[in-house]
Amino acid sequence: MSTTTCSTIESNNGTTLAGPELSFRVDDFVFPIAAQIHDRTATLTPLFDLAHAVYRPVDLPYQNTAPWKTTPYDRELATWARMTSTISVGAPIAIASAVQYFITINAPFPASAK
Repeated sequence: MSTTTCSTIESNNGTTLAGPELSFRVDDFVFPIAAQIHDRTATLTPLFDLAHAVYRPVDLPYQNTAPWKTTPYDRELATWARMTSTISVGAPIAIASAVQYFITINAPFPASAK
């Protein structure tokens, strides 16, 4: 049995078919996933702690031509605008879903047919 954070998938003749990096992302941090491989079984365990966190921010599309690339303040303004627009789009959907949920759980059950 071996433990690894990078795995390869091989064919019966030993040819490497794929070699995915075993990791997941939370915001700007990447965390590894440990794989314990025994025969034809792999047990995947996420290593979700500060000791394994790697800071790897994602570049935004058109980042090199963005108007806010000149000062940190402009970048902060652009970030704030993106966040508020995301929240303003999602909030009405969340409110409508909550209202529908409470209507559903408070509605009486229909009488069963006997």
